[in-house]
Amino acid sequence: MIFIHYLRNPDQIELFFPPLILNDLTIKQFNEIFKKINQPNMRFLWVDERDKKKLENYFGNQIEIEKKSSEYIFDPKKNHSLEGSEFRDIRKKINSVKKYQPQFSSLNPTDIPEVLDLLKNWRKLQGRKNSFLLDWGYTNSAVENIFDLDSSIIKAWKVEISSEIVAVGMAGKINEEIANMFIAKTNMNIKGLSEFLRWRMFCELKEFSFVNDASDLGLTGLRQHKMKFRPVAFQPIYTANVILTV
Repeated sequence: MIFIHYLRNPDQIELFFPPLILNDLTIKQFNEIFKKINQPNMRFLWVDERDKKKLENYFGNQIEIEKKSSEYIFDPKKNHSLEGSEFRDIRKKINSVKKYQPQFSSLNPTDIPEVLDLLKNWRKLQGRKNSFLLDWGYTNSAVENIFDLDSSIIKAWKVEISSEIVAVGMAGKINEEIANMFIAKTNMNIKGLSEFLRWRMFCELKEFSFVNDASDLGLTGLRQHKMKFRPVAFQPIYTANVILTV
């Protein structure tokens, strides 16, 4: 299925595709679609290292590729055990939260209104620090639609303290080896809660060899937070702009 979005600028069109394997067939199909709608520019917002090479080989000098960010790759088993001096700070943060007797459990449909309120408060605090919140839209959409998704692939959890939801997290299976942690939002007034949430999510994902925890959005605080969990690798992500002859 293809969704075509016409923006305020009538000359600019956005096409939304589900995630696809990039090969000769799909690239040719992209080409054909853009010729049919008489649109000379093609932009891929999310390109990994393997797809970057395929695009370069196919389009040659018609393509401009720019590095967008790097995604953090973790070993969930290490972050489950938190053994060794390198995780000392994380252990301290988690222990500081345990005194509140936090309850970690699966999200329920009746939790949605309270979680949306949590996100509103999170946005108010983050909005004071940053002029952009790139994940605000999809976070709300994911929360509102989580129970319409395949629960065998997408999981959602909450943390409660004194019967109040103070954190929410979501993760999904990419394949048998890799999972993706794509939402982790907390009450920012509770110190150590972000560390506690991520640790519990890693515990839930320890069956996988690796967990992709997205990028740090260029935010120093988020970068420092994720580095404490000791990533084992970084996955570079690019954007690609193609100028076609139509």
